[in-house]
Amino acid sequence: MQVRVNIESSNSATLQLDEKPAEKITNMHLEGLGFTGTSTGLIESPDGLRPGAKTLSLKLIPREGMLVGRILATDSKTVMLPYVLSLNRPLA
Repeated sequence: MQVRVNIESSNSATLQLDEKPAEKITNMHLEGLGFTGTSTGLIESPDGLRPGAKTLSLKLIPREGMLVGRILATDSKTVMLPYVLSLNRPLA
């Protein structure tokens, strides 16, 4: 799965999963060196599809030239599915 995070400013960012439309990241905060926020989307995996976990909580920290962290997918019934990710800056 391809994941894109586009941070425009301290109060504007989007999360895009594969070729789906980018969704706004809300509730953005800094936690130490980390960046947290909330978005919506569906991660296409057997676990993600079954409960319909569409609320995505994002936490990323800079590490060795990348952003690394996790997306926690949840639904309204407290199903929590963690996904680990590493994001590289695209080559110009």
